[in-house]
Amino acid sequence: TISLRLVQRVDNKMMVLDEGETRLRVVEEGEPYRRTFVSGIDSSVQSYAVLPAQVRAKDVEKPAIVLSCHGAGVDVLSQVRAYSSKSWCHIVAPSNRGHYGFDWEDSGFQDAMEVLNEARKHLQHSERRTYLTGHSMGGEW
Repeated sequence: TISLRLVQRVDNKMMVLDEGETRLRVVEEGEPYRRTFVSGIDSSVQSYAVLPAQVRAKDVEKPAIVLSCHGAGVDVLSQVRAYSSKSWCHIVAPSNRGHYGFDWEDSGFQDAMEVLNEARKHLQHSERRTYLTGHSMGGEW
């Protein structure tokens, strides 16, 4: 459990604006996780989920990235948890900040491409193997 305190300094005095506690869960290696980043589109904080590849010692090539787009109302962690771990690829699920039922065109496409670029920065992966898939609304590319 972590205690948080939001304070503001006014004329060298600290004023407490809010306080609270939160619990953090440790994610074990190989488990799905959520990652956040500051969007270059509008400076908002966005998230995506990753189901990391279960790389084996005998694997010669780095894992691919599979970008998996969710359907309407599906959280990104739920999207990656729909898959079983693979040795040959990381599953990456971007969020689509559009309104409910908004497809992956326009801003949704920008969100997906931004997440793909973020994932490429943080995952050991094959530069030549990237795949796109989706479910329901997320499959309408």
